[in-house]
Amino acid sequence: MNENKKMLLLKLNDSEKWPEIFRPDFIAELNDFADSSYSKNTIEGYLASLLIYHQITENMVLSLIQISNFYLRCCLNEFETTEVDTDKKMFGQLIEVLKKGPRIYKTDDFINMCNELNGLRIKIVHRITLKKDMDQIIAVCKSAKEKFDKIYDLYSIIYDGWRVNLHSLKKDLIEEIEEIENE
Repeated sequence: MNENKKMLLLKLNDSEKWPEIFRPDFIAELNDFADSSYSKNTIEGYLASLLIYHQITENMVLSLIQISNFYLRCCLNEFETTEVDTDKKMFGQLIEVLKKGPRIYKTDDFINMCNELNGLRIKIVHRITLKKDMDQIIAVCKSAKEKFDKIYDLYSIIYDGWRVNLHSLKKDLIEEIEEIENE
């Protein structure tokens, strides 16, 4: 068995090494900050929360790309396949990478919600001066919060689905994993 396959099987055997959201503790802290900012009911709180929710969503997208591609590599025995390049990609490009990769239940809903959130961010960040009054800005930010809450729930469902799939795959490959461990 080649070294790459061994390394991937060992990674599959240890669920602590599976891809997850980047810096989960800090992301949780940012989410709390965004919620706190939003709950102040001020224009600056709404705007700050919108931008933070968008960045958290980008991290969720990256996480789903990584875990779905990890599953695909293990499932197809493509142990030498290189990782999907996500460096320096903008949000829309990351969504396209997620679209082209393996998907499971609710992934399409997640992608649609992410695109909607991105559209709202663009309305604010790039077109804020076109709004007639502050109430329009607040309405867009409130809509973004609703989208983010749905995105968060969908992310949890999808990420957990990939973990279930990886556990099943791990069971299917247990003989190969045991062979490596007994070497």
